[in-house]
Amino acid sequence: MNKKVRDFVKDWFPRVIPWAVLVVGLYFVVIRWFGPRMSLMPGDLGDARFNNFVLEHFFQWCTGRISSYWDAPIFYPNPNTFAFSDAMLGSAPFYVLLRLAGLDRDSAFQGWYLLGFVLNYLAAAFVLKRLKLHPLAISAGAFLFTFGLPVLAQAGHAQLFYRFGIPLTCYYMWEFSQRPKLRALTLAVCWFAWQFALSIYQGFFLSLLLMPLLVMFPLTEARGKLKPYLMFWPAKLKQAWSNAGGSQRVLNGLGLLAAAAGLMVVLVPYMRVAAQYGFRRQWFEIITMLPSWKSYLLADRSPFWAAVSRQIPNQTMRHEQQLFPGIAAGVLILTGLFWKTPNKNRQIAFFNLWAAAFLVLVTFSINGASIYQLAFSLPGFNSIRAVSRIILCMLWPLSVFIAVVLHQMVVSPHRKVFSTSLAIIIFCLLASESMLFKPVTYPKSLGVERLAALQAKLPADLPPDAILAFNTDNNEAWYLTELDAMLLGQESGFAIMNGYSGNFPAGYGDPLSSCKQIRRRISAYLNLTNSVSDKNYAQLARRVVPIGLSDCGSK
Repeated sequence: MNKKVRDFVKDWFPRVIPWAVLVVGLYFVVIRWFGPRMSLMPGDLGDARFNNFVLEHFFQWCTGRISSYWDAPIFYPNPNTFAFSDAMLGSAPFYVLLRLAGLDRDSAFQGWYLLGFVLNYLAAAFVLKRLKLHPLAISAGAFLFTFGLPVLAQAGHAQLFYRFGIPLTCYYMWEFSQRPKLRALTLAVCWFAWQFALSIYQGFFLSLLLMPLLVMFPLTEARGKLKPYLMFWPAKLKQAWSNAGGSQRVLNGLGLLAAAAGLMVVLVPYMRVAAQYGFRRQWFEIITMLPSWKSYLLADRSPFWAAVSRQIPNQTMRHEQQLFPGIAAGVLILTGLFWKTPNKNRQIAFFNLWAAAFLVLVTFSINGASIYQLAFSLPGFNSIRAVSRIILCMLWPLSVFIAVVLHQMVVSPHRKVFSTSLAIIIFCLLASESMLFKPVTYPKSLGVERLAALQAKLPADLPPDAILAFNTDNNEAWYLTELDAMLLGQESGFAIMNGYSGNFPAGYGDPLSSCKQIRRRISAYLNLTNSVSDKNYAQLARRVVPIGLSDCGSK
């Protein structure tokens, strides 16, 4: 091999590594889940189809098929029903583009699902590259954040997958703390707002992650002195303002206002609905979803860890508590704790590790007791039911830490061949754990068959203002038929009295098996809207078409 070829390989091969890892991850971790000819859907017939319903609702609103965005025709005639769960406003436009490109709803959902992994990886790799880490370290950190075992364990909850705002927000806040410029602050706030639009859950968890980071960043300059520590952020803001020109101040001010306005657009409908319906989680609901020590050892679908994981018994909501980050990640975390070799990124690495530890501490449950309960009455805290999903945000600081550790192993001048070889082996283990993960999927054809079976039950010549109410009390989970009804209503354009979501109005939350329930649901709506009268009741009851219910002689 001549010198030019060697130099070319030396210069370009490292740059290819992160891209190659992305392609390998996408194919062997995600695309293989779709099966031959993309015939399988990720997740199960429950939340996966609900997320597809949410995205299709946005598409129909964008294309003018429906006029009211927040008043989805489910739980009909209750208002603002689309704000009962995460609307995924930040990622739904990607789905719309795929639909406009000609894909059907299932294929567009697969494309949207895949794109989430791509954007998460690119955001993580971008930040780690800015920390000037080795390409192998960049790949490892981005891979863990994007394809880590806890992410794959949540495969059915696709609304959680778009998380690219997390690394970008944290990075630009770090950048602002070290080189205060208004641009960095504006970008941090914009990515923060977008993350809320991507996922309310992950936006909330990002808020918790920023708390310890913003407390620790001043330690880079305070050096144990109280006054410099307390004045750190005011001084940075003053410095950034002073260094900016007039046009920069105007542009960044407008950017901050736009981000704040966007955040309000996302959050206000949820606050309005919570007040309107009195939605509030009870502590007994939350406690079953707080992580315990068992949670961080659970990975039942991991090929290498399942034998250990299955020995851990009696974990409530076990499917939501699969938080083990993997053997390779665990090895790198332990290695980093005891590796004393100086590294310019060591400080930021440990800031991130302690931030992850803070999230563990705040949400940790010991026999039902948790620090989280102290904050439960604060706004937002009592709206988050599945607190264990915080692991998807926590993976970012852990990814930074393991990337820095792996970087040090590769560039260490001591026993270089051994440490580099070990780093490669650990990386291969990290990738293998995810590539061999056993996912949950269902055939596209099954969803189509279920809708066709429900369609066959519809009476002929339905009036255009009909409200369909399907019997969902059968030999399977009741919410599956509720989702069938929702999807059928979305396809046909009929209003549906059935519904399934993150919250339920009065009269909902159990199978619809009797026309007595229809009467109660109409009465509950009239009470909610202060419109109780015999005339209003009769107008609604006349429109209801019960399907599969046998006790509907008189409405």
